[in-house]
Amino acid sequence: MNKKLVTLIAATIYVAGCSSENSSPANSVDGGKATKPATILAELSAKTQTAGEAIGNAVLKEQVGTSSLFTKLLKAGGPIALNSRADGYCNDDGQPYAVDLETYTPIMEVGSDCASNHGSDNGQGECIMSESHREFAGNSAFCLLSKDTGNSSSVLGTFTQLKSIMCAFEKANVTWHTSKPSAPQAAKLSFDKDCFDEVSLSHICGNPNGCSPEANVMAYLNPDNYYNARVSMQIEIKDKTIQYDAKIKTDNNITEIAVSSQGNNGEGQYDAYAVRYDAAKNAYTFEGRFDRIDLVEGDGNGGWSRHVRIYADLNTDQHVMPEQIEFAYSNLFKHNSSDPNANKGYVSTLATLTGSMTDGPQALKANVYFKAAYKQDNPDAQDWQDRLASAIKPLADDDDDFIAEQYDACYTHKNSENDPCDDIIPITIPTNVALAFYLPGSETYRKQVADPEDP
Repeated sequence: MNKKLVTLIAATIYVAGCSSENSSPANSVDGGKATKPATILAELSAKTQTAGEAIGNAVLKEQVGTSSLFTKLLKAGGPIALNSRADGYCNDDGQPYAVDLETYTPIMEVGSDCASNHGSDNGQGECIMSESHREFAGNSAFCLLSKDTGNSSSVLGTFTQLKSIMCAFEKANVTWHTSKPSAPQAAKLSFDKDCFDEVSLSHICGNPNGCSPEANVMAYLNPDNYYNARVSMQIEIKDKTIQYDAKIKTDNNITEIAVSSQGNNGEGQYDAYAVRYDAAKNAYTFEGRFDRIDLVEGDGNGGWSRHVRIYADLNTDQHVMPEQIEFAYSNLFKHNSSDPNANKGYVSTLATLTGSMTDGPQALKANVYFKAAYKQDNPDAQDWQDRLASAIKPLADDDDDFIAEQYDACYTHKNSENDPCDDIIPITIPTNVALAFYLPGSETYRKQVADPEDP
């Protein structure tokens, strides 16, 4: 089924609070849980892992004759924890390893069996699953949620990094204000083993023992009529500047954080994401956009590189299987090389996964669209812009010079003469209009039909 698609487009909007000098000593403001962002992030990280486990239970295949882990789960009488198994299916950047198409054994290193099982060398000798692999959508969703990369390469890694920063913020005893202050407060943060692991400290501080960076911080309550608290930080570490702006909501059954960050992994990097957990519905929602694409070196004017959208309605008892999953992942990659014979241009991918393993057809439907808009030559500035435009056009546009490839898969634990995914409506992307999306705070997490008058 060919559907015309457009690149996912996201936007984060913050509403500034009123300026005020009202303040209270550290930790004395009655902001409740909202003034403990590290605690909130720890809870949301746990829910991220739970969603990853549920997806993994549905999509990971382990041996010939087993369509999924469901049979093993029934025999075990409960869920199988998949956190420790993420290392076996995902590399340190949160990318899925290729798996053998007959035995489903992960292929971690490049060898004679890599290319024949739709794998490719990532330049580090690892055999990474290609978009044409029938397990790509499911394993990508599992890795994004279950692999702790320590940075924004994965959803779980995104929270780990910010949780460590917020841990250091809480230890600094920064003053909380009752409304927006007129100027930031100077603070010294302790990046140490109380909040970070040695690998993170080595990456951020340059040594595993940590560092004590200077920061300008604003922390205040009720930044707008929806969120309960806001923390803005600009941190100076050696020759790097890291900025975080986080808004927090803790109300009744809702735990939520929306974040905008800059320069946390490299100079010029921008991330924006929001996550919400609704305890009454046991529903997990995540929306994020990460990294900027360069048109020319360092300009960041090519749009967002990655966009992730997840909705998981989880099993309320044992989290064995997802009651409802909606997953969309888009990635735009710039490929450049000094090799005159190498391909240069842009590659775009869209992977979606939707369905339920407990209701209806009891299956998950996966779709992958892949387009390579590059050629073997030495492109000038206009060529780069033209190829970027080709890469982000509707992926199934038959009039384009670069035609997208489409791959489909069905994950099920039920035997059926008919494909159970035939009854599942795939995630559709509107054509000719921008795809609207809503940060947590709205009951709508995606639009199935776009209104040209109100996209």
